[in-house]
Amino acid sequence: TLFDDLLQIAGGRNAVAEIGLQGHAALALERALALDPEVIVFTDYRADGRARPFLPAPPIADDPSWQGVRAVRDGRVYAIEARPLLSTSHYAAEAAIDLARVLHPQRFGPGAQQVDRDGPLERGSEP
Repeated sequence: TLFDDLLQIAGGRNAVAEIGLQGHAALALERALALDPEVIVFTDYRADGRARPFLPAPPIADDPSWQGVRAVRDGRVYAIEARPLLSTSHYAAEAAIDLARVLHPQRFGPGAQQVDRDGPLERGSEP
């Protein structure tokens, strides 16, 4: 998927792809918890298969079933803006930068990881 490609460009690994899921397949909660990811990234966009918006799920960081997951314990759960991540245009480059900022904040300097847990990633200066 585009997300998997962008994640690799940003220096990350897709734990879901590593267990054999491809495309936009559903992932059962039990399997997601068992992956114990170091970082969780999701978009701020929620819609059904016909792009009809619906209410977002509660933030993962507030869900008791996720409290044992490494990314939640370490405060590494991030929402990034959907537009660049979901587009197959020049905006995809912005998504790679957004992903790199949350995966490798030490490479971008102070303030690079300005993330609101319930909102999109704030962009700082470009690297």
